[in-house]
Amino acid sequence: MTKAFVFAGNDTVGNMVADRLCGAGWQRVGDAGAADAVLTYFTTQTALEDAYFGDNGIVTVTAGEQEGETLHLRLWLMSCRVLKRGMEDAMMDIMVANAAARGVKTIRGYYYPTVKNAMVRDFYASFGFEKVEETADGSTTWQLDVAAYQPKHPHMKIER
Repeated sequence: MTKAFVFAGNDTVGNMVADRLCGAGWQRVGDAGAADAVLTYFTTQTALEDAYFGDNGIVTVTAGEQEGETLHLRLWLMSCRVLKRGMEDAMMDIMVANAAARGVKTIRGYYYPTVKNAMVRDFYASFGFEKVEETADGSTTWQLDVAAYQPKHPHMKIER
């Protein structure tokens, strides 16, 4: 069965991710209600209007796939320019809120170790996810109870 995805906003990153998803058998649709996966990403200033970050351009992209009441967070890319500055908090807050609105009860996050991402090995743990699996290569699977999540971004204004 073909899976459908949707994204909106600046097409620079969206098209790059879309090319990869379409190459893996996914179909791009225009309606989030018809999508199995929703891509979200933000640019500073225009999307957040937050002078705290300055103009760093596109700083993050996420992609998830909903299966019943579970959201599988398959992709989370973030520029190191904005790590530990609250952007990840704002992103997780909006992702959990959007997931809850779609009937999601559980979010599963996946970490795949690379040469450059060791600094985010425990990223999901910092948001209250529990580690549910770890493979020999260091890949981990994390799980979050959506109802138990506590929002973390007190100082950012998210605009859509």
